[in-house]
Amino acid sequence: MSDEILKKLFQILKEIKPVIKIINKNSDLTKDLGMDSLDTISFFFEIEKAFDIKIPESDISENELFNIDKIIKYVEQRINT
Repeated sequence: MSDEILKKLFQILKEIKPVIKIINKNSDLTKDLGMDSLDTISFFFEIEKAFDIKIPESDISENELFNIDKIIKYVEQRINT
């Protein structure tokens, strides 16, 4: 399941920031992928649509969802609840 989520996250990232060529589970949204706050908001909005989940803003900061691996684990957990 995590590979499928990773592929979908990559697709979403490519739509938001086409200059991104590759991501891995250790990629950081700002440090490695160069995303600004608007990119990040768009990214989480698209994740919500793609996986039919809600991501409260507080979850992003409380769970430190700035790393692809953390996002994958979060999405898996939300899908399975």
